[in-house]
Amino acid sequence: MARRRILVLEILLLVAVGACGSGSGSRQGSDTELEVDGVATSAYRLPTGSTAPVVPTVPDPGNVIELPFSGTVHCAGPSSTGTGIFAVNPAGVCGSIGVRSSVFDGIGDTKGRVCSEIYGGPQHATIKGKIGGQPVDVTVKRSDGCGIEDWQRLEWLLGTPER
Repeated sequence: MARRRILVLEILLLVAVGACGSGSGSRQGSDTELEVDGVATSAYRLPTGSTAPVVPTVPDPGNVIELPFSGTVHCAGPSSTGTGIFAVNPAGVCGSIGVRSSVFDGIGDTKGRVCSEIYGGPQHATIKGKIGGQPVDVTVKRSDGCGIEDWQRLEWLLGTPER
């Protein structure tokens, strides 16, 4: 039942985004393509002979496993396609890009920002492509407070840093 509600919500979002048209202020369209490559991490480690993940009670840097991820999305209305992490729901990703078209503005740019020296983890991602013909080329590293904030702004696209 919950899955059905999510699907209905995604369809409504796509209809709402499609109804917005493609005026000069919109950055979404058939010329929207993104390629994402990154690394998330997991603190889950399978004990020998087990198939169920075990969550350590005390964080242990030795238990961190790097999880590479990648995917591409090409937005072309109902014919949107995706690979990798976007293969399951490319139309939903395209709808999210449409309502968040300016989310990449300032990502990775620390000019004029005060970045705390808090290490968020080894997670990183590179996003390249174009949205509505405008180039996108950003890198997000969780190596300081600005990188942590940037990842949080893009979590809808990149997923949680620790999966």
